[in-house]
Amino acid sequence: MKITIFFMRKICIWCSVFILFCLIGSCSVNEKKMNGFMLDLSIYKNDVKFSEFVDSLSYIHLETNDSCLISGVEYLYVVDDDIFIKDIKGGGIFRFDISGKFISRINSFGSGPKEFNRIHNFCVDRKHKSIYIYDDLRRRIIQYDYNGVYLSDFKVDQALSDFCYIDENTFVFFRPHFSGEKHNGVWYTDKEDRKS
Repeated sequence: MKITIFFMRKICIWCSVFILFCLIGSCSVNEKKMNGFMLDLSIYKNDVKFSEFVDSLSYIHLETNDSCLISGVEYLYVVDDDIFIKDIKGGGIFRFDISGKFISRINSFGSGPKEFNRIHNFCVDRKHKSIYIYDDLRRRIIQYDYNGVYLSDFKVDQALSDFCYIDENTFVFFRPHFSGEKHNGVWYTDKEDRKS
């Protein structure tokens, strides 16, 4: 049994998003099969031992050369046969195949129309093989294909902590309640930033 382990911070955010969609889920068009597992963190006092919910672990040795030096992993997504990693020190988003071979890197830093100043976060659109990057300095979400070719972008009127792609025009945005912005918590919106 293969299990992808995401950072604990992401698990909490995704659990919140999952609960939200369970409440709203009766409005969805049709049911989609989700791969994964439910981990009840409330039963643990301080420590979570992987051995309590994981049968086995394996690792993938990522290719290392001058084109793909990663200082540290801030975010990681495994989507089909691709691994996407956001470098913690701003080196961009790296793409590897499932065997660890380096494929491409998105590092279109700059102030131009197809560029970003900083990658605050990103999410992956599996269906269209694209990546959405949130540039918090410009409050824009920019879409690239898996190889880093610019596809589109749109403005977000508020700062976000996290976000995820749902379907053609729907995203879920997250911001903690202490931020002081107009919208706090979890909400979904379209590309024109019309809140629902």
